[in-house]
Amino acid sequence: MPEITKLPFVLQKHKAFKAGLHYDFRIKYPSINKLISFVIVGDNIINKFSGIRKVFLIRTPDHSVAWLKKEYVIIPKGEYGGGTIEIVQKGFVDVVVWKKNYINIIIDSGEEKKYLNGNYHMFYVSDKKRAKSDRISEVWLMVCKEENAMVREKSTDNFLVKIT
Repeated sequence: MPEITKLPFVLQKHKAFKAGLHYDFRIKYPSINKLISFVIVGDNIINKFSGIRKVFLIRTPDHSVAWLKKEYVIIPKGEYGGGTIEIVQKGFVDVVVWKKNYINIIIDSGEEKKYLNGNYHMFYVSDKKRAKSDRISEVWLMVCKEENAMVREKSTDNFLVKIT
């Protein structure tokens, strides 16, 4: 069994003037004092209790660890990220795997109604040139693994795999 590392994370609701409502998901890197940051595309939040199992993430520039504690921020219109940002969930992730193109984390908030709660696999998919900009963004896929993805049939020893 690999050694599991606990790292702080924050999920922020971002009502941006330009990009509209979305969520910013930030996790402290294991080895440096910065946060890897992602935008969860749209207002889709996935957890082991929701029907949503997959969402796309757009990698954004790394952020300072100070963002772990910024409860409510107003960024003026015209500046990068202009709008309001508020923390909706924070805590610790259990890092199972952290590689350049793949991250596996577990968030167990203990509460069904929390935004993020489950076993998440995050895969780098590709680079995408942003519209109206020369910037390139990384696209990632985040999948919430269903807790009971493998179920034993009562009458036999066969295993069934649920695909969601």
